[in-house]
Amino acid sequence: MDIKIDFISTGGKTLNPVSNTSPEKNFKKTSTRVGRQLLFCFIFLGLCSCTTSVQTLNGNYSDIPEGKLPSQDAIQQKQLEKLSPAELVREGNLHLAKDNLQLAKLHFSLALKKAPHSPAPYVGMGQILQRGGKLKEAQQAYQQAVKEGPLHRPALLSLAILSRELGEHETAVVFLRKLLDRNPGDQESMTELAITYDDMGEEMLAEPLFSQIVQTQPEAASAYNNLGFNFLLQGRYSDAITALGTALGQDPGDRQILNNLATAYALHGDEDKALQLFEEAVGKPAAFNNLGYLYMTQGHWDRAEEAFLQAMKLNPRFYPRAQENLDQLARLRSRSEP
Repeated sequence: MDIKIDFISTGGKTLNPVSNTSPEKNFKKTSTRVGRQLLFCFIFLGLCSCTTSVQTLNGNYSDIPEGKLPSQDAIQQKQLEKLSPAELVREGNLHLAKDNLQLAKLHFSLALKKAPHSPAPYVGMGQILQRGGKLKEAQQAYQQAVKEGPLHRPALLSLAILSRELGEHETAVVFLRKLLDRNPGDQESMTELAITYDDMGEEMLAEPLFSQIVQTQPEAASAYNNLGFNFLLQGRYSDAITALGTALGQDPGDRQILNNLATAYALHGDEDKALQLFEEAVGKPAAFNNLGYLYMTQGHWDRAEEAFLQAMKLNPRFYPRAQENLDQLARLRSRSEP
């Protein structure tokens, strides 16, 4: 289902989309599976962040670009080889943070040669593969890391998050619960577990986790943002406005939170406020496109059509995107008719 939304891309766990004549002002909570999937697809763009069999890797990783030092000087190579496995992993992670995947691979490969049963280099290799879009290969690397270190936190957390991305939610829950059993105060694992529950449609299981994170991190805008996302999925739009308003107050420059708050106002029935916030975040044409998408998730076909047409009217260059949404709207409308 290809819908064009104009929202801010996210990192970590922050909400995910971002993206008039009817007397009906209040949105209804999405009751159909299709409606919920559309809505989740829309708002998940802004959310701020198990397979038990373990496959053995050959340690070759030939599909990753070969790592080489900027200089091929033999002295530099020998100096690098003098580093301990822990030092190589540390340096590899520094290169990974700078998105220098070749040098990161070089360090992790050398670490594996020196310590083939250490989980940390496998985690590094998994991250390189994941960034390259090789998700299954990355999963194998994380699985090998878990095999070498069953309690290695980075390995378990990386495998859990990737499993969720691959749709293996139960697997993700198993590993995240394992982490929390060992350390109940692990805020990152708790957040990822709550996100996984939201993704599974188990919002009631996610809410107490998000609430606990808010209590322990009252100054964190992302914590309130995630709680607001959970309220949106539950249809508790007033609560979502309160939580997201708090998040925006703590981080006024976050356009992602601004988008999420606009979504909450739209679903609460305050179209004027929603348009104002969407416009601040993505501009007026995109604001109407996003509003049309939200109307579409609620089955308000006529209002959705009006919003998409308004987006096209305000900016002719917006025509292809809004037209695709209109086409999708027509398909959904036809399916809903008896």
